[in-house]
Amino acid sequence: MRVRTILLLVTLCFIFPLVNAQTYQQSEAFDLKVPFEVNGTIASGSAVCNISVQYPNSTYLHNHTDMTNMNNGYFNLSLNSTQTEVAGFYNWVASCCDTGNCAMGYGEFEITRTGNETPENIPIFFGIFIVLLFGIACFFLFFSMKIDEPGPKIFFMILSLLFVFGSIGVAVSYADTSNVTEQMSNLLGVFLFSVGLVILIIFFYVIIRQIVDALNLMRVKKGLAMPVGEYKPKGAY
Repeated sequence: MRVRTILLLVTLCFIFPLVNAQTYQQSEAFDLKVPFEVNGTIASGSAVCNISVQYPNSTYLHNHTDMTNMNNGYFNLSLNSTQTEVAGFYNWVASCCDTGNCAMGYGEFEITRTGNETPENIPIFFGIFIVLLFGIACFFLFFSMKIDEPGPKIFFMILSLLFVFGSIGVAVSYADTSNVTEQMSNLLGVFLFSVGLVILIIFFYVIIRQIVDALNLMRVKKGLAMPVGEYKPKGAY
């Protein structure tokens, strides 16, 4: 029992310092550096480390792969651009030994489309902003349907169309510049484009109807046509 306790205490003396999660750019090569200290001093040149790295889906990118001793207290694992194509959080576990003294450490790093971290409140802000723009567009579209005058009707429909395209533009721009995965970004773009296309078709349909009604009204006023539903006798045969 005493031997196990002593070994545990010795192991705790040879530990990894806390490593904060780092962020790297998708499809870019980089070096993953892991520090290793022995009683507060850097590991010797004879120290060895191996590491296991998991993809975001928990499959292994590296499994017990030897790391390079940098002789400065750090061990390095080089990842190429092919190995960093998947965005998300990667977990790693490293095991290092120095003259018979061993320890294990673990951590994670994140791969994003831009290489930048996404602030916690930014997605909520953009989500509210996109919903607000789209809500205003729907309000203007609904309001235009309640108006009979061609001029104001077309005006509010144009406003509705502008707000729809504004919401689509903001959503696509956020997806392209944030850490949203490429598949999700493409899906969002297709969905918003489809919504905008439907509203655009409705817009042109209403515009054409308004133009036809305006032309018919003009013909009625000039006596070239008869109002709908009005009977005009033809006279005696």
